Amino acid sequence: MWDEGYLRSVAAVQHGLLHRNQLIESGATDHEIMHRLSVGRIEQLHPGVYYIDSVAATWKTEVLAGVMAAGPDALASHRTAAVLWGFDAVYGRMIEVTVPFNEDPEPKGVILHRTRRLNPGMILDGLPITPPERTLLDIAPMLPERTLEKAARSAIRTGLTTRRRWTWGLASTGVVAWREPGRC
Repeated sequence: MWDEGYLRSVAAVQHGLLHRNQLIESGATDHEIMHRLSVGRIEQLHPGVYYIDSVAATWKTEVLAGVMAAGPDALASHRTAAVLWGFDAVYGRMIEVTVPFNEDPEPKGVILHRTRRLNPGMILDGLPITPPERTLLDIAPMLPERTLEKAARSAIRTGLTTRRRWTWGLASTGVVAWREPGRC
């Protein structure tokens, strides 16, 4: 049985989104899901990911939809994570997600990065995301050095990371020939 109040409360903290598993676990049937899709009460953004208008859709809704569609261990990452963290000099609205190497889903409109070493993620405003240090490492090869330095300085200035955690993160990945942000 479709419990409208409960599902809207769940969707409200997930940027208006529900995963098919959440619908089924709450007692919804395939018939109820199909009926609500057909009459426009819910919208399918990706296979198994539905938008319910409990909150206004935003770019974060699109990001979380991509993460949910990419699998249970997926994390918003790279430039998407940099924008979500609010790093200076990093802009854009692409959706980039890191998933374990063996994950199969390939959501449309999502840039997937596969890894054999998925580090623990964090939650930022309800979104599974790579930590600031990992995000900086992920965007390093994509950005000009000056832009990366601005991003790293802003992460340190705003307290998202420290010089010690940033340099430790670099060293732990084998990157040693890097100047600390702010020590040019």
